[in-house]
Amino acid sequence: MVRPRTPADPEPVDDDSGSFILDDEEFAAAKQQALDSLGLTYEQLAEQARERRFSSFEARKVWLFFKEG
Repeated sequence: MVRPRTPADPEPVDDDSGSFILDDEEFAAAKQQALDSLGLTYEQLAEQARERRFSSFEARKVWLFFKEG
């Protein structure tokens, strides 16, 4: 699970839990990297979500990642 870091969060630790916390800049970069891997813009992905017709399973997962953040 990935989510933006908030002031209430402790500093990140490597605990092998499968979760990590990103600051706002890191989270924005991760979102852009996910879009780049799909070859889509945010607007294109949002349109797929509105139509409930994703171009791939990966596109659906990226949309869920965006909605969790």
